[in-house]
Parts: sequence; C-alpha cells; structure tokens
Amino acid sequence: MGVRSAAVATGRSSVRDLWKRARRRAGRPLRRWARPAGQNPAARPTKARVTPSPAPGPETAGAAPPPEPAPAEPWLTADRSDAARRWVDEIGQRFEVDRTVVAKVPGHLTRSSQEQFKAWTRWRRDPESVKQLMLAEYLLPRIVRRFERSWPSYMEHTPGHADRSREELLALVTRLGPWRVPFQLAHGLTTTNFGDFRDGVLRQRYLFRREVITGTVAELLGERLADTTVLDVGCNAGFFSLDLAARGAKHVHGIDLRPENIAQAQFLKDHYGIDNVSFAVSDADDLPNDQWDVVLNLGVLYHVTAPLQFLHQTFNLCRGFAVVDTNCHTEPVSAYFVLSDKNVDRPTEGREPYELHPTYRGAIETLGYAGFSAAYDVVGITESPHDKYALGHRRCLVAVK
Repeated sequence: MGVRSAAVATGRSSVRDLWKRARRRAGRPLRRWARPAGQNPAARPTKARVTPSPAPGPETAGAAPPPEPAPAEPWLTADRSDAARRWVDEIGQRFEVDRTVVAKVPGHLTRSSQEQFKAWTRWRRDPESVKQLMLAEYLLPRIVRRFERSWPSYMEHTPGHADRSREELLALVTRLGPWRVPFQLAHGLTTTNFGDFRDGVLRQRYLFRREVITGTVAELLGERLADTTVLDVGCNAGFFSLDLAARGAKHVHGIDLRPENIAQAQFLKDHYGIDNVSFAVSDADDLPNDQWDVVLNLGVLYHVTAPLQFLHQTFNLCRGFAVVDTNCHTEPVSAYFVLSDKNVDRPTEGREPYELHPTYRGAIETLGYAGFSAAYDVVGITESPHDKYALGHRRCLVAVK
C-alpha cells in the first residue's frame, strides 16, 4: 500500500492522534483555548480574527514616509573618463542645475528595472496613485534655462533669391511644400500659415525648442562653438541645423531620409546665405564611420525599431556629447511601447510603420546602454511653456560621452 493509500485508510483519527502527540512533545496543551469557569461547554467561544501587520516598506499604506532622496547625479555608468568629468564640471559652472529628484513611485530608484516594474504594478493598484499621474518625473539633474522666445536673427537677412519677385518666390515655396516647419522669408512670406491657430501653436513650440536645444548647445560650448562640428540626424527642413550654424558653429551637416525635406533645407540654406551648413539625403543606418563633436538626435528615437542600437550609433558618432530630444511615455517604469500603423508618407514620420516609444526611464537606461557616461535633463522656463515638456511627455536630454 502506498503512502497516499495508507493516509486515506488511517482516516481522520490518525491525523488527530498525530496532532496530539506533536503538541505533547512541544509541551503545549491539547485544547486550543481555555474555557472560562462557569461557561457552558456547548458554547464554543468565538475566536478573534487578527490581521497581520504588513511588513514596513515605502509602498505600505500608512508606513512612515521614505527618507528624502539623495540629490540627482548625472552619472549613468561607472566609467567616468577625465573628459566626461570636465563636461560635468563645465555644465555646473555655466548653468543653473537643479538636483532635486521628483519621482512618482518614491523609494525604489536604486532598484533594478525588474524590481521597479513590480513596484509600479503595485503602485497602479493604489487609489492614491491617481494623484501622481500628471506629475512629471525628474531623475536626472536639470539644466534650467530661462529665456524669452524669439525668431532667429538670420531670418532677417535673406540675400538668396534676391532676384525673384514676391510672386516667383511664393510659387517656389509652394512647389516645395507642404511645409511642416515655420520659417520667415523675404517679402513677408512664411513657409506656413501664421494666421491659423494651430500654426501659431506650432510656431511657439519650435521657438521654445530652439532655445532648449540649440541655445543650450551654444551656451555650453561658448567660444569653442567656432571650432565645433555638428551632425543633425533627421534634420527635416533644417531648422536646428541652420540655427546652430548661424550661431557660429564651424560646420553643421544635416541628414534626412526624405528627399523632399532635404530639398526644403537646401532652399533655406541658399535663401539665408548660410555657408557653414550642408544637407544630404541619407538614412541614419548608412552614415559613414566619421565623428562629429556634437550629434543632434532630435525627434528620431521614437521613430526607430531598434532604439538601443540607434543610440549606440549616436554614441559612436560623437566626440563630446549628444542632444537627444524625444517623446516619452510617463509611466514610472523602464519600458518601450510598440506603436503600429504609422503613416510613413508623412514627412515627419520615420521609415517603418512600426515604432518603439520609450518611457522617460527607458530613455535614460538606453543612454547608459549606449555608453554615455552622464546625462542631464534640460528644462526651459518661460512664459507659457511648451505643454509636452511641462507634462513630461517630451524630454530634451544632454548625454555626455
């Protein structure tokens, strides 16, 4: 007879005998409770139900608040070269840097990505987490820039196409359209309809990004800008390439996979007479193994299907630092979201109908994977700030090699 059959055959009495013998050996009474004197033996006392106290922890309701997080540090890896340290020191000298950590799920920033994911799933079940949904996280030190929006000064000077009448210039601009980026041209013309409300929002957003991106690069480099080469990956119509070249960079090279975007950029280069900038039709995957001092990776990360390899390529292409400006999901977990059915015929879309969109934490960890030593958020303080940056739906990150 097997063990299972023997246990069944012995019946309930054998289990009770075993229980009694175990309690005798332990020196414990056979009864589970003591009947008070005078109590009716038929009246079984009600046992009080005790809920065990949860183990203390930062996610436990009613637990003591976690200690204040340490100031944010820019370092992504343990490899801290002398060049990276010099960049970090210079950023601290040239900018106002806010090191306050802002986290939706407190107390778990030092955990692994897997542990953060588990903490996030618990956090989502907490009704109090709804109050934190609109909070923009800041886990990196923040470069704080205060400015007023303004059009680039180079748009006031249009030596190119001086021989064309207003009607001829308008016909040329129309033929190169549709335009997705606002520019001011000669004869009071513009590339987009500034009388439209949506276009007004687009204009304000580009002027905000101009200061956050190229303004930060120019201020960080200072006098060295004149000796700096820049690669602008996914330059579209060349708004940021032209602006950085006009600010005094040695040379800026912009690439885009769409010929129509490069045709617009080349027209604008000629129209404004800016010689220290060049444009070419190229896929980012087809770039030569050259290096530039600074690489601009603006609005491209969320259009690719291999983001880790893409940022690793960005790391290899730059000598000093890169600027990664990207849409980010706000869930407090390191992850990427798959988006499909993208219209690749739009001039602002990528090559593939599928894309991987990072969370903020996912973008930070991808920079570390790519090899960057340190990273900073860039925050713009101005009247009526850009809503996507203010809510944390878009980020401008400076990544130091």
